[in-house]
Amino acid sequence: MTINYNLQLSNSKPWALFLILLRWRGSIWKLVLIELIIFLLMFLSINIFLNHILPENTRKIVAEISQWFKSQETFKMIPVEFMLGFLVQAIITRWQKMIHDIGFIDSLSLTVASYIHGNTDYSRMIRRNIVRYVCLAQVLASRDFSIAVRKRFPTIDSIVSAGFMMPHEKEKFDQIDCNFGSRYWLPVQWALSIVHTSRREQLIDSDFYCERICEEIRCFRNSLANLCKFDWVPLPLAYPQLVYLAVHVHFFIVLISKQEIILPVVQKNVTESLSAATTVSESLHRWVPLTPAIQFFFYMAWTKVAMVLINPFGEDDDDFETNALIDRNFKVGIRIADGTSDDVPRQLKDSFWNHNIEALYSEKSIRINERQDGLVGSATRFPEPYDVEQILMVPLKRNSINSINNGSHSMYVRQRSQRQNYLDNAITDIGQQLRNTAKSITNTGTSEEHRTHKDSWSLRRGKKSSTFTSLNEKFCHLNRRYMMDEQAKNDLSKQHDGTAGKLNLPKSEISQYEQYGKDTSNQSVEDESKDDDSFEQIAKM
Repeated sequence: MTINYNLQLSNSKPWALFLILLRWRGSIWKLVLIELIIFLLMFLSINIFLNHILPENTRKIVAEISQWFKSQETFKMIPVEFMLGFLVQAIITRWQKMIHDIGFIDSLSLTVASYIHGNTDYSRMIRRNIVRYVCLAQVLASRDFSIAVRKRFPTIDSIVSAGFMMPHEKEKFDQIDCNFGSRYWLPVQWALSIVHTSRREQLIDSDFYCERICEEIRCFRNSLANLCKFDWVPLPLAYPQLVYLAVHVHFFIVLISKQEIILPVVQKNVTESLSAATTVSESLHRWVPLTPAIQFFFYMAWTKVAMVLINPFGEDDDDFETNALIDRNFKVGIRIADGTSDDVPRQLKDSFWNHNIEALYSEKSIRINERQDGLVGSATRFPEPYDVEQILMVPLKRNSINSINNGSHSMYVRQRSQRQNYLDNAITDIGQQLRNTAKSITNTGTSEEHRTHKDSWSLRRGKKSSTFTSLNEKFCHLNRRYMMDEQAKNDLSKQHDGTAGKLNLPKSEISQYEQYGKDTSNQSVEDESKDDDSFEQIAKM
């Protein structure tokens, strides 16, 4: 019987947990009480035997063994917490899956009542028999993995007496000779056959409805099969054996190592005791092992939790109520199958017709629910500005992906950026000189002067202009000057690490920017070497 305590935990008041601790059925007190009493009796019996019955020589040997257990920290040699934690986790996972596969027949019964129409006795009989066969399959399967159901239905005749199976159906059931044990699949086959027969007799409107009913039956059957699998294939036996053995060996060592053994010695012809049992508290510690008892209680309780959950279809207080589930499915399923999809109340206008819907509460619950917020987001509590018109929306300037620094730029990237800025400034100076030259051409006043400039321009065709040749030389000079300056800075910054005199620039980059300066000026000369029409266009600018 499952112990329900959710009502005591409906609120988080301080005494709610204490009310749970006072429960007895299904509690940890009931599970561990017998083992705890046995442990205390064994501890006291060993103490009396060692201190009052065992000879002195043997007592010394036992005392040395006990001291050795304490000094070697034997308790840490067995990882009890680790093994118990993994075992309980594995068992709880299986337990949760078993809960998921406990079959409720409501969905199947509603589907049958909705898709198999008819108010005749025959259609009603079809619906009831489909539900009854599925419940019969649940009874037959539960007899294999639940001891409580097995005790309730020890034989097939008891199932017939309970009304889950008819006498003529038992004869048909006995004719099936199955060498693989249970035959709970046979009622499922009967139910599927009835569904297809109902489709041929037009009790089911379409093949889709027929398939839906068959799918519900198969889902219920799969849940029963999963429960049988959990019973057929439990956790490997060695795993729980190892954990239970580790726990009991651990506390067997505790029974020896935690004993207070009295060893008498002779000092100045006076027999004294080396034991520290001269005070009341030390005597209490000898006869009442408080610390070992607390440790035993929690470890054994943890082990008992695993033992209870490993087979939830047993007869413990917190096991699944399989018999109650069978009764519930049979009663509810048959009651749903008796009705039809047409058996509904007369349709009238609801109470809120053409009115706003007001949620109503009882007087006792209104004080609690009025303090609760509805399904409203937490950000809605953020205060709005007083003057919405004064809000200015501006675009966001984001950095490009290439400009994002993942950590720190290298020295090479910084030097390249500086060199590019230096060369840009040099190109700006050269461009200024080009504009001055264009202005001198534009300022030619007379046609004779214009022809003179035109003739001089034509004479320079096919060879480089002396003006732009000087600009080219100046550009390359600026580039080399920049590299010399960077080399000097690099020598000063690296004079301590032995890398002075080596500019941290690859030769390919240096030659690239030298060629860039030459190509820039040569491109300007080529532009000037165009035909006379282009010259006239430049002169007219």
